[in-house]
Amino acid sequence: MSFYKRISGIRPSPLQNLHLQPSDPPPSATKEQLILFDRVLGRRLTQLNALPLVSLSTVYGFLADVETPTAQEIKDLIKKLPSKAPSTEKQYISFVLYLLVENFHKSIDARETCDIRKESLAKLQHILDCLDAAYADYNEEKTHTEQISSKKGKNQQDSKDKLELEARKKADQEEALEKERELLAKEKAEREAKLRAEREAKDRAEREAKEKAEREAKDRAEREAKDRAEREAKLRAEREAKEKAEREAKDRAEREAKEKAEREAKLRAEREAKEKAEREAKDRAEREAKEKAEREAKEKAEREAKEKAEREAKDRAEREAKERAEQEAKRKAEQESRARAEQEAKRRAEQEAKGQRKQSSHTAETNQSQSDKNNQKGTDLAGNIAKQEALSSSTMGASLSKKAFAQAGTAQDDAIEILDSDDESVDNNNIGTASGDNALESSSLEKAAEDDTSQQGKTHSDEQEEEYLKSALSKKNSIVIFSKEKPVARLPLPDTVKVPSRKRTVVFQPDVKCGSVTFSSSLQEDKQCRKITFHEGYSNAPDQCSILHGPDLDKIYDRYTSWDPYWEVVQDLSLGSIHGYDVGYKTTRIVSSSVTTTNCPPLSAVEFQFNIPPSIAASLKKSPFQKQYKERRLILRSLPIIIPEKYKKARSDTHLWPKGTFVQLNNVPILIVQRRQQSHDHMLWKGLSHMLDLTQAISNYEVKQKLTICTKDADSYNFQLVLCEYIPPNVIFDRCVGEGPLALTKLTFEEGRALIQQNFDEKNAVVLDDSDGESETPIDKSKISLTISLLCGASMSAIQVPVRGKKCKHMQCFDLKNYLLSNSNVSGGRWRCLVCEDFVPVRDLIIDGFMGKILEEHGKDVSTSRDKVEIHRNGTWKFLPENKLRYNKKRPCPSDQPDSTKRSKHKNSGPPITEIIDIIDD
Repeated sequence: MSFYKRISGIRPSPLQNLHLQPSDPPPSATKEQLILFDRVLGRRLTQLNALPLVSLSTVYGFLADVETPTAQEIKDLIKKLPSKAPSTEKQYISFVLYLLVENFHKSIDARETCDIRKESLAKLQHILDCLDAAYADYNEEKTHTEQISSKKGKNQQDSKDKLELEARKKADQEEALEKERELLAKEKAEREAKLRAEREAKDRAEREAKEKAEREAKDRAEREAKDRAEREAKLRAEREAKEKAEREAKDRAEREAKEKAEREAKLRAEREAKEKAEREAKDRAEREAKEKAEREAKEKAEREAKEKAEREAKDRAEREAKERAEQEAKRKAEQESRARAEQEAKRRAEQEAKGQRKQSSHTAETNQSQSDKNNQKGTDLAGNIAKQEALSSSTMGASLSKKAFAQAGTAQDDAIEILDSDDESVDNNNIGTASGDNALESSSLEKAAEDDTSQQGKTHSDEQEEEYLKSALSKKNSIVIFSKEKPVARLPLPDTVKVPSRKRTVVFQPDVKCGSVTFSSSLQEDKQCRKITFHEGYSNAPDQCSILHGPDLDKIYDRYTSWDPYWEVVQDLSLGSIHGYDVGYKTTRIVSSSVTTTNCPPLSAVEFQFNIPPSIAASLKKSPFQKQYKERRLILRSLPIIIPEKYKKARSDTHLWPKGTFVQLNNVPILIVQRRQQSHDHMLWKGLSHMLDLTQAISNYEVKQKLTICTKDADSYNFQLVLCEYIPPNVIFDRCVGEGPLALTKLTFEEGRALIQQNFDEKNAVVLDDSDGESETPIDKSKISLTISLLCGASMSAIQVPVRGKKCKHMQCFDLKNYLLSNSNVSGGRWRCLVCEDFVPVRDLIIDGFMGKILEEHGKDVSTSRDKVEIHRNGTWKFLPENKLRYNKKRPCPSDQPDSTKRSKHKNSGPPITEIIDIIDD
């Protein structure tokens, strides 16, 4: 019988014993595992059906032994059964099959721990061993019985005994089934009687509750009538008293209103006079301010126009100088080209005269017909040479004279140098002719042409293949690196517009606990308002300069973009401008503070103001973050200006709050998720840093916002407040594999194969195989193979788009989409390579076309049990068979069995029965 159906959603069919029903397969079970185990069950069921009752009881004895791993499980199982212990063949068979299925389900259940899965696998192995031992004993006894029966000639008696044994066996089975049916009927009657008693008790309780509710309703109605009468009498008395009080209050209010009106009239007159005077003063001040602003704007416009005119004049002068230099270089090149052409014509004329003299001296010694043939071939070759010289001269801007062309047309012994290049194009500027001493005869040219023709029909040898790979590898650097457009670099601040640093004092709110932690995540509270003085502006001293500009600002903004691709900046609200130059802000050292705590006082601070344009305010939604595509949020984030050495190997260059950061928006403290101060070491701060979403924190977008920050970190940090759009991992994936400016570098199949060969030669490949590396024999490079897994280390599923870091020295790849999904949340191991654990941003990934070709052919066959491919140095590969885990079968040999020696002898007499079981590695 089949215990599994080979269709989607495989479930075990009921076993023969109704009380021994196994659980459903776990969700982590694969179809291949269940089909394989179905075949194992089929073979084991054939063995169980062949065993007699005595052998089945022997198997049960092996399993129930105190020293075996299945003993406790059998004891727990017997407590649940009505018959307590099996007695018939079907019960024994159901018992063994139940244990097999349950332990197999636990061994492949990913929800269980590794120890439980190993223990279940050991139990499964023990059950199979016991079954093999019993089956071997049964076969041995059967063979022995048959031999004895044949010697004594009692075949008929044996047949009769066999029939009687089968009849008894059938009677025992029917008797056991009858007992089970009686027991089931008894249990059903007991359940029905119990349900009937429960229904009667429930009906009785409902009647009593209904009677009680009616009595309580009657009493409640009487009490409510009495209370209603008392309330009405009380309300009547209160109403009369209230009317009397209202009349008295009305009279008093009329008197007070009259007096108040007189006072208000007097005050109104005084206020109107005062307001009139204030308006006149305000109008006068506004007019003066407006006139001053107009004067300043006019002066600024004149100054900017003057500077613009100077820059344009300077640019115009530079362009004119550059154009003049280019024209002069071009004219000089034309003159040199013309001179070279004239010298070449003169030299060719001299060579022609020399050749004619040489030819006249050898005329008598050569055959006339051969001379005519050679003259004809020389004439054709000279004509071709003349045509190429004319093409070269026209390209360089020079022309040959008619005399030079006539001389070139009669030349016979001249030769031409053929220049070849990788892209099969000819550079006309480099075409030249050989000297007279190195000229080739026409017969030599014909022989070389014939040799070239014969070589075209030959196939590539192994050496040619290797040279081709080396050629592909030599072109790798120029092919795989895309030339992506870079943003225009910011100009540094000139000395004329640098604002000198000055001291600024800011009041910070108390640093108290908000929940379980303080606002700065420090251990000690500061319950007083704090006055902190720090430097603001430009200074040559780094700890006193709060401005970032030029290349330094570009560098840190590039770090934000590189390590956080999930947020696309729409507008930078923290970016300032000084005379048209972009500047950012960073923390500076605190000069003085009124902080009373001695546990890590504030060390640095920064402040900047910003406005939110109406167009941005309209696009912001004051709702929690939903992780929707292009959802706009107002984000505050920070990075250290100089990355400490201890951070470079411990974390990626993602957002990091300074130690003990205290943020207040418009003088209101805001709690942030940051590193916490440790109680055992006050200088140690541990934890994760999450960017601050200020979208819901700002209540009024129309006024100017002020953001003030102080930290307990001596290092300088940049703070960036940006309006961002969220880019989900699937959109980043599409951009990476597309053809836009954000597309990843893609290696072709040939480039990937050449890189594999280079790794073999440089011994930089990371080999992932099952060998223990203990071989003492020398390694032959030509026989080395590289074993790579086609499973992604993040999802343990087949790789779809194989990528790895540009600087990674291994060839093992991982899946791009899984890499983007796993790094979308903040964690300590963010942006680590899944193989070498180096930090790799998205833009430093490359797509391997060689691995893509392998996955294209074998990706559909990859599973947890078959995922390795073996790659050789010449670029060929082999998809390895399934990973097998083989067990050495050892039958149990209890001390209470007298025939243990006999069984061991039988075991060694033939080949052992081996089972292959697939497992899933954690």
